[in-house]
Amino acid sequence: MPTAEQNRILEALAGRMRELAPALLAVSGGLDSRLLAFLAKTWGLDYELVLFQGPHLPITDTAQATLWLDKLGMPFHTLDTDVTDVPEVANNTRERCYFCKLELFGQARDLAGGRTLVDGTNADDATTFRPGIKALRELGVRSPYAELGITKPQVRDLAAAVGLDSPDQPSRACLLTRFAYDLRPDEDTLERLALAEDQLAAVGLENFRLRIPCAGAYTLQLDMREQSYFTRHQDEIDTILTHFGFAPYTLLWSENVSGLYDGK
Repeated sequence: MPTAEQNRILEALAGRMRELAPALLAVSGGLDSRLLAFLAKTWGLDYELVLFQGPHLPITDTAQATLWLDKLGMPFHTLDTDVTDVPEVANNTRERCYFCKLELFGQARDLAGGRTLVDGTNADDATTFRPGIKALRELGVRSPYAELGITKPQVRDLAAAVGLDSPDQPSRACLLTRFAYDLRPDEDTLERLALAEDQLAAVGLENFRLRIPCAGAYTLQLDMREQSYFTRHQDEIDTILTHFGFAPYTLLWSENVSGLYDGK
């Protein structure tokens, strides 16, 4: 049951989302966009959804998102786009995210047919290195959370309060973020990365990233809260990483597993 403060936030969010209707909401299967889709459905808003897919995104995430959207029962489109065809993305430059978002949301704008483009960027995203936000602004994409100052922790709390499934869902950024800047990703490594991370998640790891800091080197980055679990399951984890070609590897403990290469 939402608190009085959460009801205030939900009321503001409902007002903003109504203003933006009719809208086309970009969904990724992540918590932020899932909550917006859930609320649009709950409030009976004129929203359609678009799901991006491509080699930069884990296929299991896309499959799970598709199943969730089918269950939600809102009209949705799928855009299958290989963003690695974009030179700046293929070369994995520091502005990769800008050109990736420009490509994806440019296609979504063509699909929107006059609907407002909406995404799940939250207020915390504006405090980190996110070149893609510039592309969203250039394309006129609206971000209700960011506009209302709603943070990621607030999104999680709201999701739990309104009964959305899996409100503690870990964030999983696109696979291109696993490569150090200027290190070109290739299709085979992207596929193995996705499969390895799926298996690591299946054995119980939650907050982690499998990184490639340079050609032929691999880092398993883990949240500090995973220490006891890693100790108990290291043999399984080693087997997975060896099977998919990511061993030997270096272990890196972090307070936050996002944005490792952004500060370098």
